[in-house]
Amino acid sequence: MTIQLIDINRENWFEVTQLEISEENGKKFIVPIVYSLAESKYEEHLIPKAIYLNDQLIGFSMYGQDPDILSRWDVVNTEALSEILAKENKHVQW
Repeated sequence: MTIQLIDINRENWFEVTQLEISEENGKKFIVPIVYSLAESKYEEHLIPKAIYLNDQLIGFSMYGQDPDILSRWDVVNTEALSEILAKENKHVQW
């Protein structure tokens, strides 16, 4: 089992935008993934990534360092990743 963070590009961007956000994560992350991708094109400090388990897209992450306050932050769809790993009988603590 291999988990990879892959750059979002011309070949995978649309598939990434089709990821479903759970109701619980929807309360934390108030914008759709497509908005985050657009924002990353204008806010150069934001770096979006697709999360793959082997060859299967399972999530989205975006991280960056705010140049004004020099703090780091990230957004990860950990629920989807946890569900996939549970099916593989793997345990992850977030």
